Amino acid sequence: MRKGIVFDFDGVIINSSEIQKQAEYFEAVVCSDDVKNPKPDPDSLILAINNLAVSFDSADMVGNTRNDIICAKRAGVKIIAVNWGDVPKKILEREYPDYMVNTVEELLKVIVCLAEDNEACVST
Repeated sequence: MRKGIVFDFDGVIINSSEIQKQAEYFEAVVCSDDVKNPKPDPDSLILAINNLAVSFDSADMVGNTRNDIICAKRAGVKIIAVNWGDVPKKILEREYPDYMVNTVEELLKVIVCLAEDNEACVST
């Protein structure tokens, strides 16, 4: 499974040591200043998918903001919304994510299910 990360902030912030630690787990790292139109426009996600050389059909996005959900939908990518972070679950649900998870365990189950191309994956 190939992994990329799309940040809502510019590359200057990426150089902080804490962000660098997170970014090293991903093969593609895209920042808001890498594209003309950052989230919620799909440009950053499209760039990450192209950099990973994967198909849009096989790509999934995990996000915890409205902009993440909108971005994924505009790119035609399945979105797994995670219910942790600053955005209340009700706000995320208004954007109709394909999947809504409340725990890391639930997230892993959905990711494994999607990786196996299992049509039995339960969506929200």
